[in-house]
Amino acid sequence: MQEFFDWLRSEEGRLVIAGAMGGVARWLALKQGWPDNVISVILGLLCAANLGPVVLVWLSPVLGFAGVTGMTAALLSGFLAGVGGISIIAFIIEVWDIRRKLLHKGGSDDPQT
Repeated sequence: MQEFFDWLRSEEGRLVIAGAMGGVARWLALKQGWPDNVISVILGLLCAANLGPVVLVWLSPVLGFAGVTGMTAALLSGFLAGVGGISIIAFIIEVWDIRRKLLHKGGSDDPQT
């Protein structure tokens, strides 16, 4: 158990927590039901763990200009990956679902039919 708490204090653990907080921010902003809220937090931490370093590279010029560096920049990137990653995932799933419906209906222009 102590190893888990040590990991949470590590840079990677703090990044994952920042992503989970991105999920919590989405949860509070959208005021959805419990299942959606839990999914937001889980997706936020997964996005931060996997996309946080990429977001940090993308935002480095802006963060450096603003004077945000080091662990603060990494945590901000994790938070943004948590919030933004959820939206990107939702968009991809929605596009995939519309495409699937179009193919299933024989190429109809209206995905709702």
